[in-house]
Amino acid sequence: MTAATHPTWRRLVFAIVGLGLVAGLSLGPAGDAAATSVVDCRRSLTQLRAHTLEMINQQRAEVGVAPVAGSAGLDAVAQDWSQTMASTGEYRHRESFSEHYPSEFVSGGENIHQVLDGHVAAAVANHGFLHSPPHLDNITAAGWTHVGLGFACTDFGWMYTTQNFAVSRSGPAAPAPTMEDKEQANACPVDLATPNPHTDVLPSGHGQAVLCLTAWGVFAPSGHSDQVFTLPDGWRPGDAATRAGFADALYRLLERSGHAPRASGGATFEDVPAGHPQVEAIEALAAAGVIQGRTETHFEPDAEVSRAQMASLVVRAHEQLFDQTWPLGPGFPDTAGSVHEHNIRRFVAVGITLGYDDGTYRPDQPMTRGQMATFLARYADLLVADGRTQVPTTSG
Repeated sequence: MTAATHPTWRRLVFAIVGLGLVAGLSLGPAGDAAATSVVDCRRSLTQLRAHTLEMINQQRAEVGVAPVAGSAGLDAVAQDWSQTMASTGEYRHRESFSEHYPSEFVSGGENIHQVLDGHVAAAVANHGFLHSPPHLDNITAAGWTHVGLGFACTDFGWMYTTQNFAVSRSGPAAPAPTMEDKEQANACPVDLATPNPHTDVLPSGHGQAVLCLTAWGVFAPSGHSDQVFTLPDGWRPGDAATRAGFADALYRLLERSGHAPRASGGATFEDVPAGHPQVEAIEALAAAGVIQGRTETHFEPDAEVSRAQMASLVVRAHEQLFDQTWPLGPGFPDTAGSVHEHNIRRFVAVGITLGYDDGTYRPDQPMTRGQMATFLARYADLLVADGRTQVPTTSG
C-alpha cells in the first residue's frame, strides 16, 4: 500500500538535542511552559523553507522519485503547528492533522522535530532526518506531490519544525522551482569527485555543482572558516546568496582558472574595510569594472543578489577579462525591457541557463547559494570547453 493510492496518514517524531538524535516525545525545558515566548527565527522563513525544500528534493532525486512542490496552504498548516509547539513547549504531533489540510489534498504524512539551537536547524536537523529511516521514508514516499514547512523559535533558543507531506487531488505537482538540469561534464568530470565534505549537500541537483566547485577550490569544506561559504553548521544551499558571497565565488573561480583581476590597492567602499573577508574579491572585481557599489561609497555586501543581477555580473566579467561578447539568445516574457535583458539573453545563447519550465526567467527572484553554484559550475564548464582553463587536479 502506498500513499499515492490510499489515504495513509503517517506521523513521525524526531528530536535533535545538540548533535544527538532522540526519537519519541520530548518536552521543552524545565519550568513553566506558559512562560514560553515565540520569537522570530534568526533566518527568514523564506530561507528556511527554500533550504529545506531543496534538501528534500535532492534526497527524492537520489531514490528516483519525483520532486514535491511547496504549498502555501500546507505551509500555513505546518507553521501553525510549529508555533503551537513553540508557544506551549509541548513537542508532539497535532491530533488528526489531516483535518487541517486544505481540501485539495487527499492523503499525507507528518514529520516534526525539535532543535536546541535554531541557528543550525536547516542544516543539522535535515541532515539528521536523512539518517532516520522512518523519517526518510516520509521524505522519499513516491506518492507525495506537495509539502508544507513550518518553523517557529522560542525566546530560549529552541526551534520547532513541522513537515506536512500531501497528495493533491489534481495529480502530480508542477516541477519544483529549481533551475533546469544541465550537466557540467567538462568542468566536473567523474574523476574529479571527492568525499562529500558538506553536512547538508547531497550529490544531486544543485549539490552536484557545490561539490564540483568545492573540488575546484572555489568553496571550502563545511566547518572551515576561511570563506563566507564555510559555515560550521553546513553549506546552506537554500540560503539567499549575498552580493559579497557571489563576488567572492566568482573571483575564486576566475582565480582558479588563472584569470583573476587584480585589486587597485585602495579601499573603494566604506562598508568593505580592509579586514572584511571578501575585500580582495570585491576590490579586484570593482577595479576590473565587473561590479559596482549601490552608491559611490557603499557596496552593501550583505544584500541579496537577484537572478538578473547574477547574469549581468558573469557576462560583464567575461567581457572585461576575455574581451569577448556573447551573442544574444532568445528572451523571456518577464525580462523584456529590463536593464539586464541582453545579459540574460547572452546567458541563454551560451547554454548557462534555459529558464524555468513555464517559460519564465524570474529575474527579480533572489538567487539561492545552490543556484549560484549551478550557474558558476556551468560557466566553469564553458571556460573549459573553450580552452580558457583546465580542470584542476587538486583543490588546494
